[in-house]
Amino acid sequence: MADQSPRIRKNPKTKAPAEEISSAMESLLAAKARKEAALAENAEIELALTKKHLVIRDDVTKTIFEESRNLRDRLHSLCTNIAPKLSNTSKADEVKKILKEAINDVLRAYIEELEQKL
Repeated sequence: MADQSPRIRKNPKTKAPAEEISSAMESLLAAKARKEAALAENAEIELALTKKHLVIRDDVTKTIFEESRNLRDRLHSLCTNIAPKLSNTSKADEVKKILKEAINDVLRAYIEELEQKL
């Protein structure tokens, strides 16, 4: 009597069921490990931001632009503030001294304001 059960053909290129399960489990575990690593990295970044160890690039760029403009305006105002003093001086050394003092005063005041903002 011939065997009446359906025959399953095995494709030599396919893996055995146990191998397929093992491979799938390895892929799943690897994916979970990558996910956990990404979550941990995100948590570290959030913690660093909270502790102020990191800054947001756009905020830094905006602040640098604003402060640079502030310093530029202060230095430009020296022209108006120093012109009367320089008009009464004909010696190069005197002019140099007046300019240096005025620039140092502006820079000193600017640095003090920056320190207060920090």
